[in-house]
Amino acid sequence: MIDVASKADRFLKASVRENTSKSYAAALTQHEVTWSGFLPTTTESVVRYIAEYADQLALCTLKQRLAALAS
Repeated sequence: MIDVASKADRFLKASVRENTSKSYAAALTQHEVTWSGFLPTTTESVVRYIAEYADQLALCTLKQRLAALAS
């Protein structure tokens, strides 16, 4: 009999590319270590984070970091 949980885990892992996982991990490290943010985060913290980096980072980078925080 096939283990449904392990089959589901394989599908979930396959749904996220390795580079996406790496970039999310880097974004979370940057948020926690460099910016000293906590996870899970609050809406207020996310707004302060975006305000801090809005003039330093490209829009696509900010979107990627928000996606990482949301995941």
